[in-house]
Amino acid sequence: AYMFPGIIAVGVMSSGLFLISSSFLHMKERAVLKRLTATPMGKVEFLGGLITTRLVLSVLSALLTLLVGRLFLGVSLPIHWVWFLVYLPLSTLIMAGAGALIAMIGKTSRSASQIASLLMTLMMFVSGVYFPVELLPTYFRAAGRVLPATYISRGFRFIMGVETMSRSAFLMETALLTLLGLAAIWAAAMKGSWDLE
Repeated sequence: AYMFPGIIAVGVMSSGLFLISSSFLHMKERAVLKRLTATPMGKVEFLGGLITTRLVLSVLSALLTLLVGRLFLGVSLPIHWVWFLVYLPLSTLIMAGAGALIAMIGKTSRSASQIASLLMTLMMFVSGVYFPVELLPTYFRAAGRVLPATYISRGFRFIMGVETMSRSAFLMETALLTLLGLAAIWAAAMKGSWDLE
């Protein structure tokens, strides 16, 4: 039961993380973004459309994973469905914010993809995605505390009835991470270069 919310979390994190970090820079390299600056569409609107498309895919992917788990693996969890359907897009948005930061660091889609892959691997091991962080050495636990995956995984476990935490702590963590994700996306849109440097 502990691992199943982690599977959902990994899908959502991967979807959000690679969305801007590699897709954005790939379009930049192909001069798509440069051409967009000549249209009435603003940078924030463009990223908003890109993220909205991925949000729909994240929700469908998570629901399919739950369906397969229920039908073929007999996994039945006491999911709070309203919170689950709200948290799915929010967690994707949070990870898209992390991807936006990578896009501002990476110079090419290849380098951004490598950074995102490294970060994704790190998060899977030190963020309590598949096993409790209490089993990790102290220095790994410290690293996990600064990674959004730790809180996203815990949020999914809470919503899916696998882990207990206070509702106020869940709401506060989610609100803070969402604000940070939005700020990172805004920074990528407004401060990042949309042309080859």
